[in-house]
Amino acid sequence: MLESKSKTRLPQMGRAQVSESHPATNSGSLTDSGGGKKSTDYNKQKRKRTQIISIATYNIRTMRTNDHLEELEQELSNINWDIVGLCETRLQGEKMTTLNSGHDMFQNNSETNHSQGGVAFIVNNKFKHLVTKYHSVSNRVIYLIIRLNQRYSIQLIHCYYAPTSSASSELIEKLYEDISRARNLENTHYVIITGDFNGKIGKKQLGDTNYIGNFGLGERNDRGDMLVNFLNNEKLYCMNTFYQKQTQKKWTWRSPDGRVKNQIDFILTNKNTICKDVDVLNSFHTGSDHRLVRAKIQIYTNIERRK
Repeated sequence: MLESKSKTRLPQMGRAQVSESHPATNSGSLTDSGGGKKSTDYNKQKRKRTQIISIATYNIRTMRTNDHLEELEQELSNINWDIVGLCETRLQGEKMTTLNSGHDMFQNNSETNHSQGGVAFIVNNKFKHLVTKYHSVSNRVIYLIIRLNQRYSIQLIHCYYAPTSSASSELIEKLYEDISRARNLENTHYVIITGDFNGKIGKKQLGDTNYIGNFGLGERNDRGDMLVNFLNNEKLYCMNTFYQKQTQKKWTWRSPDGRVKNQIDFILTNKNTICKDVDVLNSFHTGSDHRLVRAKIQIYTNIERRK
């Protein structure tokens, strides 16, 4: 059963035209052992079953009005997506809302100071049947449990980090503590963490572990050091840094004057083999100074079951 069942109907939004995320069947079988018809039938049953999930993170900067939500859903209708984690939503309270478009939104923010911060997930209506649980650790950390089959599930954690101008080291450490606490609350085979970390990992440095790839952007800063330490302690891969992209396809935040472009929104996972690509979308616009980052997750559920 899902935790928190409060639902609010919002004005009708345009239905997102998205691709289904149900498992697809690809051709392929085990080597024939010469056992005749029964062996052939057995091989057919061993075909790969693939679950493909498009997971994204986006700092929307505000979503306080229905107009903001309508604009977001219009942009989502133009891309492939299954789950989007939102930062700085500025929505009040903790609840689950079913939109008139059919998508589910899970949100959490302070009841008293909701003009800042706030995190949320929007789950595509064709994917939400796989969500078995959601839970808020704080007004900056929220997670979902996605059940792929009877044996394997994904814990999808989304986080938002305080603005650079006001954040102290204590607030940063508290964020990472909340993420670790969220991980300890569940025991799933896969863990994916998304969000705005406001730290620059930059290019791989001498002494970095395999949790950092060779294709980061820019130079590392102090808060990037804290993120790298967190990756090492939690054994998480920063997937943005593992794919060679042009510079204009790496940055996720731009300063108001357009002169500074940093890579500070990341997608992390405990199993790097399930991530097939990470893209930064140029064409997604809702007025934010951040860009949407999307990962393609691919899991062969029957192979994992045999393992």
